[in-house]
Amino acid sequence: MDRSSKGGRARTRRFEALLVLAGSLAVAPLVACASRGQLSEEDAAIAAALESDSVYVTVKNQYRLDVNVYALYGGGSSRQFLGIVTSWNSREFGVRGALAVSTRFRIVADPIGSNQNYVTEEILVRMGDVVTVTVLDPLAQSYYTVY
Repeated sequence: MDRSSKGGRARTRRFEALLVLAGSLAVAPLVACASRGQLSEEDAAIAAALESDSVYVTVKNQYRLDVNVYALYGGGSSRQFLGIVTSWNSREFGVRGALAVSTRFRIVADPIGSNQNYVTEEILVRMGDVVTVTVLDPLAQSYYTVY
């Protein structure tokens, strides 16, 4: 191995360490404010996730029917019921166990009394992430974000 490749690896490690430090410094004010209750509901959820070993899923149901929420993981072979979100309400789910250690999953919003549902694409997550799913009418316009 020549010297240039060793130097490149060291620079990469320093850069990665710098990114982690910068991210920690950026999150500190969020965590401090969250403990004093000064954040919006969504920012508080993000701050809580950053301090935990879980993945959080927030579902904003703007659909006319209540929805059952599931997480599909393990290539779709396993399904975990997260809960019910009533029409025009939001609910947050802390995901632990087998799903939390899975790095990829899909969220299913299945309206009660309908034969349609919304399924996200496969979402890549890691501990501390917040996945927000917004269920809209029509269902095809629903979307998700990951923080």
